[in-house]
Amino acid sequence: MTTPTDDQPSNPDDAHDPNGNRVDGRHARVDMGRQQAIDAAIGLLANGEPLHSIDQIAEASGMSRRTLFRYFGSLDGLVDELFKIFMPTVFELFSKGPSRGSVEERIRGLLSIHYEFAVRFGHIALTTDRIRGWVPRAQEMRVLREATFRRQTEAWLLPEFKRLPPTITTQILLLTNFDSVYTMRVNVGDQTIDALTRTIVELIDNN
Repeated sequence: MTTPTDDQPSNPDDAHDPNGNRVDGRHARVDMGRQQAIDAAIGLLANGEPLHSIDQIAEASGMSRRTLFRYFGSLDGLVDELFKIFMPTVFELFSKGPSRGSVEERIRGLLSIHYEFAVRFGHIALTTDRIRGWVPRAQEMRVLREATFRRQTEAWLLPEFKRLPPTITTQILLLTNFDSVYTMRVNVGDQTIDALTRTIVELIDNN
């Protein structure tokens, strides 16, 4: 019979961290499994694949559906974990206050933020749009995203919004929202900011 040593705990679920503190091995394995699934989901998003089912995550992570449901409860639970990971960076991005300068400079600065969001978080945004019909948290995230884009546009173009008719401000809000910026990025790439800036400046100048 093998005698336990310092490197071989008598209980495989009984381990210690580098500081000698006892660690519950079962909890550690759960944490590792959850992180493995989250990493797999982030990898899918990074490769341009919006998330749509637990089966997709199971295949990418090499884990069973049963295990994923045990860890997260549902796709909603996994999306919520991703939300917690990404949101601090998203909030930091959208916390930038209005820049000074001409209308064109402010529009370009605003669109630069929205374009960066589309590049960095576009696929998680598409995921929320795809699954929001049956994942409540995804719908909440979409509503928050739309409200954030709107508030920032209104703040950066406040002088113009005060004098422009509602029909024009509505058009500007549509041009600066995520759907428009993301679609333009897909179609014209790096020319997105220039193209949208020209269109919005023309709208303002003609009204």
